[in-house]
Amino acid sequence: MLIYNVRPQAMARLNLGYEEVAKVNPRILYVGVYGYGQGGPYAAKSAYDDLIQGAVAIPSLANTAGADVPRYAPSAIADRIVALAAANAVTAGLFHRERTGEGQAIDVPMFETMAQFVLGDHMGGLTFDPPIGPSGYARILDHNRRPYRTKDGYVCVLVYNDKQWRRFFEMIGKPGLMDNDPRFATIGERTKHINELYQMVAEVMPTRTSAEWIALLEAADMPVMQLHTIDSLLADRHLDAVGFFDVVEHPTEGAIRSMAIPSQWSKRRHRSHARRLAWASTAPRCWPKPATAPQTSANWPRRAPPCSPRLRSNAISGASLDYKPRNPAARRHSARGRSIARPDSRVP
Repeated sequence: MLIYNVRPQAMARLNLGYEEVAKVNPRILYVGVYGYGQGGPYAAKSAYDDLIQGAVAIPSLANTAGADVPRYAPSAIADRIVALAAANAVTAGLFHRERTGEGQAIDVPMFETMAQFVLGDHMGGLTFDPPIGPSGYARILDHNRRPYRTKDGYVCVLVYNDKQWRRFFEMIGKPGLMDNDPRFATIGERTKHINELYQMVAEVMPTRTSAEWIALLEAADMPVMQLHTIDSLLADRHLDAVGFFDVVEHPTEGAIRSMAIPSQWSKRRHRSHARRLAWASTAPRCWPKPATAPQTSANWPRRAPPCSPRLRSNAISGASLDYKPRNPAARRHSARGRSIARPDSRVP
């Protein structure tokens, strides 16, 4: 499998287009994850997360939802969502090859992937032709859809179905509201009047502390969560209990915090951490030339050397290269005491 994230035009200049690669290895999965589909006028444009967010209206939606100006989401969401879409495409491609023996080219353009992602929520009345209403998911775009200020901070609350709203109205001293006010009687009517509902929640939340609201809502089995900062997230008691964080020794940078792979598998006995990532940033992209002195973690190059003809040949043929420890006894230990292999050399 060959995955690339540069423009297809760059791959063609390197003589690494699909046709050339497939001649050498017809079974290869040739996966392009780049900006724009090649059938449209944006085909040759460069793309980055911010640009794709803007192209699919995410900053405009933030502005509609209450931001003072259009703003990008404070996370590289386009990069990450498109990467997940690419992983799904690769999985399907591998399954197809397993069944048929056939390789193929798979394109995962960022713009189209994110357009589908955003419009799935916000096409709204424009879904129909002719349109039956405006675009936008009203509940998500309501300016009161945000963490609620309490007496001493903020909490995240989502009262959603009939049972939850009835309990919440009783909790705030309005037990008959669903029966007496048709605006709040059904989910359809509540959606039409979501601004009034969320405003009602916003007005009552400052009457108690965050801890009081969390205790009260949890006792009623209603959706509530504390509002974290990044710093407090690192100390979250649930993440600590499930062993989400670990501290590993980087070969050049010292101790770093490692996050667990979030999925759990019944065939594995313990949660896995992405330990290779602890040193992958210093690993050369191409195999180093044989040298008289062994390549050790202390003298790995900070920047990868130019790709060798051998690496290019292996990539085209579909060969898999992996880093392996020359000395199996070379170990390192995590903060939790588990021994993990660390390569002290590179296999030439």
